[in-house]
Amino acid sequence: MGAIHGRLLTAWSAAGIAGPIIVSAILDLQRGRGAEGADLYTLSLSIMVGVLVVGSVANLLMRPVHRRFHEPANEPALVNELNERRPS
Repeated sequence: MGAIHGRLLTAWSAAGIAGPIIVSAILDLQRGRGAEGADLYTLSLSIMVGVLVVGSVANLLMRPVHRRFHEPANEPALVNELNERRPS
């Protein structure tokens, strides 16, 4: 769970920085070409949809972690040891 959470926070941070930069750069480019109104955002939204599709495909390609990498479950000695270390 920790690695997934770290990657998620990193992705959100990257999107929070890169998203507005991409939209602003394309907005300036479109204004230079004479676009107005909603036409200013068509290219930006198309790029964001493409990034979303790539992210969705990457998410679909994820597979469960192999069983050999799982922690042992329900081993009484281990469970008792962990419970004894836990502060009351």
